[in-house]
Order: sequence, then structure tokens, then C-alpha cells
Amino acid sequence: IQELFIEDYGEVFDIGLPTKEERRNFFEDLILNQAAKPPVSKKKAAWQALEVLPVAPPPEPRKLTQEEMQRIEEHEEDSLRELRIFLRDVTHRLATDRRFKPFTKPVNLDEVPDYITVIKQPMDLSTILSKIDLHQYITAGDFLKDIDLICSNALEYNPDREPGDRLIRHKACALRDVAFAIVKEEMDEDLEQLCEEIKESRKKRG
Repeated sequence: IQELFIEDYGEVFDIGLPTKEERRNFFEDLILNQAAKPPVSKKKAAWQALEVLPVAPPPEPRKLTQEEMQRIEEHEEDSLRELRIFLRDVTHRLATDRRFKPFTKPVNLDEVPDYITVIKQPMDLSTILSKIDLHQYITAGDFLKDIDLICSNALEYNPDREPGDRLIRHKACALRDVAFAIVKEEMDEDLEQLCEEIKESRKKRG
């Protein structure tokens, strides 16, 4: 190899051995400075590179066909028909109980003309029956709200002072307790759950 290069032509460059000082200067920067620098965080770089995107909205539910909607409504009506049959039976049993005769019909305003000024939302068992026939109850809970309204109206209009008023109050509380007990003990839990689902579904459908 030495014969291929001629020193007189400047083809040979003589490299002498580095001194101790030269070696120290070379490795000092490499070891003490460059090696001491922390590496670039890949996680941080990746985080900075990611663009924050808005959350995509959920897909809209598939629109039911007219035939599918009709089948759903027919199924719902079958369940609500069972509910109405049950509620009529409960209301009839309450109306035929002699204890609850004061609550079977609307209050006679000729006898108590100030009633309408005190009670803003009158309620009675005959009105409840009419609401059942008009399909205004979708759940037993809706029915019991009107039963509770009969009781609260009686308690509000009849203060606990006179014996006659106390008797009405006792009967109203008994009416509420009996109605709630009948529904709790005799109504099929699956039917009530289904009616609640129907109510929620119709609310979403508008």
C-alpha cells in the first residue's frame, strides 16, 4: 500500500499520536457535556404532535319504518290495555267502599262555594275513571298521583279542628293507603316496568 502513494507529491499525510492533553480535550466535551444532556422525550414530542380533536357526536338512531312503528304502538297498546283494566278494577273497589263515599264524585260547589278558591286542582274517583277511559294514565304511578291528590286536597280543605273535618281526613288517608297497598300487592311488576318503558319511549319519540 505504501508504494501506491508518493510522499513527495503530498499524497502521504503523517498523523502522529495525540498527546494526553489532546485526548483529554477531545473526550471532555463528549463525556462531560454531550453525554450529560437528557435525551429528548419521545412521549413529550408525540404529545405535542397530536392534535386535540373534538369528541364525535353519537350516531343518530335508525329511523323506524311505518310498519315497525305500527307494530311497536300495537304492542304498547296491548300493555296499556292491561293497565287500564287493572286501574278500573282498583278504582271500582275504592268507589264501592262506603268509607270512601265522600271522594266518589266532585265536591258540590253549591254546598261549599269556597272550595274552588282553596283547592286549585280538584280530584275524585269518578274523574279518575274518566281519565282511565281517555287513556291519560300510562303508568300506575300516574294513577297513584291522582289518588294522592284526593287525599292532599281533603287534608288541605278540612283542618284538624272539628270532628267532621277529622273524619274526612281519616277517610282520605285510608283511601290513599288502601289504593297504594292494592297496587303494590296486586299489580304485576313486569307490567309496571313495561309501562314505565313505554312512557319513556313515547317521551323520546315526542
